[in-house]
Amino acid sequence: MCLPLSCRWVQAEGRNLGENDAPEVDPTLTAAVAALRDRPVLFKYCAEEVAGARHAALFQRFIVALTRGGPGGLPRPIEIHAHDPRRYVADMLAWVHQALCGEREFVVALFGDSSSSRDAATNEAGTRRGTSDDQVTMSSTVLLDRIFESICRPLKVRIEQVLMMNPPLLLCYQLGQLTDFYCSLVVDILGPDAALSQTVGSCRDTANRTFMEQLKAAGDRLLRTPPQPPADLTAPLQVSQSMQLLNEIISAYESSLQHAAPKQQHQQQDSDVEVQQADDGLSSVLSAVLDPLLEMIKRSAEALSPNSPARLDDGTKLDPTAHKVYLINCLSVCQQTLAVRPAAAAPAQQSAELINSHLNSLVGQEAGWLLARSGLAEVVERVRLYQATSKMSGAAAPAAPLAADPSLSHYAVAEALRRFFVAVSSPDALPEFSSIQSPRLRGEAVSRVAASLVDAYEQVYRLLDDPTAGYAELGGSSMVKHTPAQVRTILGVI
Repeated sequence: MCLPLSCRWVQAEGRNLGENDAPEVDPTLTAAVAALRDRPVLFKYCAEEVAGARHAALFQRFIVALTRGGPGGLPRPIEIHAHDPRRYVADMLAWVHQALCGEREFVVALFGDSSSSRDAATNEAGTRRGTSDDQVTMSSTVLLDRIFESICRPLKVRIEQVLMMNPPLLLCYQLGQLTDFYCSLVVDILGPDAALSQTVGSCRDTANRTFMEQLKAAGDRLLRTPPQPPADLTAPLQVSQSMQLLNEIISAYESSLQHAAPKQQHQQQDSDVEVQQADDGLSSVLSAVLDPLLEMIKRSAEALSPNSPARLDDGTKLDPTAHKVYLINCLSVCQQTLAVRPAAAAPAQQSAELINSHLNSLVGQEAGWLLARSGLAEVVERVRLYQATSKMSGAAAPAAPLAADPSLSHYAVAEALRRFFVAVSSPDALPEFSSIQSPRLRGEAVSRVAASLVDAYEQVYRLLDDPTAGYAELGGSSMVKHTPAQVRTILGVI
């Protein structure tokens, strides 16, 4: 067969291929195309003719799918769901991906697959943009890139129209995850430099940028108007709303990982990189939500601080523990939401550490008040001062025994221990921390106060029998009626 005649025949058949949505490849046409491979120029002309026909046909098919749907109205037009942005965008991208797979089947069947990997596809797409047309090898990837250039603009315009309507925060994030998923599918077939890959990637970047801008605006609103603490010191509505939003975002993130396309073994390294990038993206989202929220909680709690100009009253009737309790309640709401999400392990740990810090401060404040009421606080403080001084001087014992100090006389210490036992024997001796909303944290606070009191009592009690303290000659602990074990029993410390 004369190759020039074969070329003209193939070109004519290529023009006819554009009239069918899913054309079947005639074996005779395949044989003619294979014969033209020995003449690269003729082969290129034929490939361009087929690509041009499919380019125009694909554009028409996309517009019809958007506006008229399938034969007889089924499937229904994609734009009928334009009121539902998530489904609208998902239907368009699903249609594009399905069309891409079908066109790839057709092109490979007709011209063969000269690119066996995504790396080869990337190199060919880059070659097509960096060399003259006469030097281009018309691979299946290059042909698909040319064919799908036709729908890039209408697809991008419609997705950007959705994003310009200021969709809700969660919807913005879902659209970013959706476009990122389909972008990875397109890149696997066409490579990252193809026009369709660039288009879907641009839509993904626009969705993510819109989401982060809205997230920042929401954080700024929280900081501008921090709420007044409720009378019962529970977390304000802004905290629960922010954590509900964050919980939904993390759910969308985890769902996107579960529905990600499975990677082949030779793509495992690229898959690991994509997962790491997704984790970094979620970390920035978590910071954008939690950083302004934690700052808002801090500013809101200032109204409960006696030394703050933003306090609610003159400070005389303000509960000294209210500031810490309010912070614990707010942080507890955050921590409870984050703790059940593996993707939020780091901020959950940070919240837990902040709660523990405030809890320690609250426990120290309450235990110090109880010790001060019995007079044991001054004894404990002086004992610790003596021990610290002795440690700094390097001596095994103070230069003068503790019993020589009038404020630490044997009678004064024994009397302080007696008064302490009387104080803690009262049924309502320990604080209940009823304003702490979490039962676990409330119980932990009470237990820590009791343990702190027992430790203080035990430290002073043991000192009475210390030979270096000077109390042994005066009777030591025999002057004290109640042992540390009895105090532990009274306070319920195991």
